[in-house]
Amino acid sequence: MENQSEKHTASGGTKEIDWEAEEAGLEKTRKRLRTEDEEYLEEQRQAEENQRALVAGWEEDAREEREEDVAFREATMEVEREVVEMGEELREAAREVEELRALIDELERDLVEMEEVLRWRNPIFGALRPRDLPLPLHPPTEIPFHLIIRAQSLLQIYPAFDIMSAF
Repeated sequence: MENQSEKHTASGGTKEIDWEAEEAGLEKTRKRLRTEDEEYLEEQRQAEENQRALVAGWEEDAREEREEDVAFREATMEVEREVVEMGEELREAAREVEELRALIDELERDLVEMEEVLRWRNPIFGALRPRDLPLPLHPPTEIPFHLIIRAQSLLQIYPAFDIMSAF
């Protein structure tokens, strides 16, 4: 009776228990539970690994987004600098244009003043305004014949007058 003993049944009788069979059943149950535990632990390990991979992916995405944001900000700042430089260049160009306009105005005033002096000193220039002269005036062979005749007649009246100074 070393491996067997009595077992009371629900009907009040007794039954022999096979301890080796019980032990074998328990060992099977232990193996099945160990296998289930190992499977469960493997699933847990795989889930943790998947979670770490997912978190790592999120962190990588976040890092890439930060890098893109930094690159975008740098590009934006570069464009803003270029816009500022272009604005400064445009302001400088506008100042230069204003200076040129002022110079042109000054030259026009000087030209009007020179015309007045020439009219006063030179009667042929007063008679022949630049808008009356055909263009181009160079070379002198293109000067109209009637102007040459008039200039010659003026030379007879004003012998010291140099005809080429009128043109």
